[in-house]
Amino acid sequence: PKPGRRRSRHLASTDSMGNQLGSVQPDYNNLPELQQLAFVERLGGGRFLKTLKYAMSVGGSGAPAQLLAVKVYFKRTPNEKLAPYLEMLTEVRARLSAEAAPNVMPFRWFRETTHVAYLARQYLHSTLLERAATPPFLSHDEKLWVAFQLLSALSQCHAAGVVHGDIKGENVLLTSGHWVLLTDLGNFKPALLPVDDPADFSFYFDGGGTRRSCYLAPERFAEAPLASHPAAQAGLQPAMDVFSAGCVLLELLLECGPAFDLPKLLRYRKGEGAGELRALLQRVSPPPLADTLLRMVALSPEERPTAAECLSSLRGCVLPEAFYSFAHGFFGQLRLLDHERQAAEVCDQYASLIARLGPKGTRCGEGEAGGDDSAEPPPAHADGAAAYLLRVEARLRDEAGEPAAGEGGGGSGGGEAAAAC
Repeated sequence: PKPGRRRSRHLASTDSMGNQLGSVQPDYNNLPELQQLAFVERLGGGRFLKTLKYAMSVGGSGAPAQLLAVKVYFKRTPNEKLAPYLEMLTEVRARLSAEAAPNVMPFRWFRETTHVAYLARQYLHSTLLERAATPPFLSHDEKLWVAFQLLSALSQCHAAGVVHGDIKGENVLLTSGHWVLLTDLGNFKPALLPVDDPADFSFYFDGGGTRRSCYLAPERFAEAPLASHPAAQAGLQPAMDVFSAGCVLLELLLECGPAFDLPKLLRYRKGEGAGELRALLQRVSPPPLADTLLRMVALSPEERPTAAECLSSLRGCVLPEAFYSFAHGFFGQLRLLDHERQAAEVCDQYASLIARLGPKGTRCGEGEAGGDDSAEPPPAHADGAAAYLLRVEARLRDEAGEPAAGEGGGGSGGGEAAAAC
């Protein structure tokens, strides 16, 4: 069968993957399959999957431990078989390799036992929500860089035939160098939820705590019976991810808190609150960016652009051309190097970097440095690209134990190493 159909079949049958926790939960310090790991702490308050942080020793005794985020699913009965989901996760991992999807981090390890199933990936210290709330706060230029990468991550997923299914600020991770990694794919969760019962949403998608956001697309809520609904056979669609990403970007750019909670989203599903949303979007600048966000969160999925179309429409007039033609590829390769090699690479390429990311290199519609000095001045965010580069260069030199050069500002914050993969 075609990969898309197989994925949809898995998603349509996801309702069988547990709607309550097992009656007996093991001690997190003594899970048999994780004996080689040291339990650190529990993360979040999700009910469907328990998220735990573990430390794994690598190299010699003096080497720092690698931190892992492990999601644990406790089966309802020992007879519950999860083989179709593990098959889907294996396929997703193969499609979203580091080369094909540098802004996506799928689960790298998974295992099923009689009573428990595990999903694991690398742990990063900062989610987008945490970084946005931590001084020094993200500048407008840095928010644009994050927005570009999030749209790129979405485009990479959809080009590989994978729909994320659970995009929210908690699932967007940032390294200290502001490299974006979209993680914790939720394409094994239900594609449809009952519109008149919030219990399923709370169980599968609510992370607990005081934050009550709901960034699922409106069409994912349907009247019962769900099994006979046409969307149940189609499964998750890329337009659903576009809506969720639009909500994340709206919250990031306006610092307005969650754009939707569950009651507000259900009202929006009925056509209420559209004027309030448009009024909120009027605060977004420049207008082409506001227009793109408005189309991303359109009520009708047919009216939403694809992630690739969003990137194309914003190229050169909102998002600097240098993001597309140079910065994304360069920093994508840079993050895979150790700190000393990162600093050396930046020093070697310093003149070229300034030429490409300086004011003339970020002019709307211009892809390379140079041009007529009498031309229209570059936009206000142009100088920010060079300043950001200097901050990155200073941080890399500092981490490599070398004195910082130039007039760069302070570090970009966050505790995650820039070389995280």
